[in-house]
Amino acid sequence: LLTVPSTEFWLVVRASDTSDYWRFGRAGGGAYQLQKVAGGTPGAPAATVATVLPAAGDLLSCGLLSAGISCSVNGVTVAAVVDSFNVEEEKGLVG
Repeated sequence: LLTVPSTEFWLVVRASDTSDYWRFGRAGGGAYQLQKVAGGTPGAPAATVATVLPAAGDLLSCGLLSAGISCSVNGVTVAAVVDSFNVEEEKGLVG
């Protein structure tokens, strides 16, 4: 059982079969962040969550919205952005 959170861990969210995806987590012991990865290269964080201190046992989750992505820590939404990778695919869905 970990008593201290890892310095780096990521939850990966991919809505389509491409090399582009989102990841939510942290690196270097820093704050949680939602980051876009395009062509295998991480970009600048789309959202940084400085208000939540990472703790051992945190439960991370992300969900795709109609035109975006939303991520939470322990059931509380902490980051949400427009999902520019998958907007075109979502327009083609029949509801």
